[in-house]
Amino acid sequence: AQLNEERRRQAGIDSWIWVHSSKKHPREEHVARDGLLYSENSERVGKEYQGKRIRKAPDRTDWPGVPIHCGCTSRAVLILE
Repeated sequence: AQLNEERRRQAGIDSWIWVHSSKKHPREEHVARDGLLYSENSERVGKEYQGKRIRKAPDRTDWPGVPIHCGCTSRAVLILE
């Protein structure tokens, strides 16, 4: 997950969608984030893109795949303005 995040950043993409792992015993807060759109760019936060509100990215310790046994991932979203 961290390697994917680094590749996304190197490509200049600052927005992403949370993709839940669908594990048998999920973290409820991660289930709630499934499909939500996040951005590291503070200028995008609060705006809408394709009907989804752009949210502020969570603390890096709680990103997809970072907490122990978390199987969540992220899907990069290229926003062209």
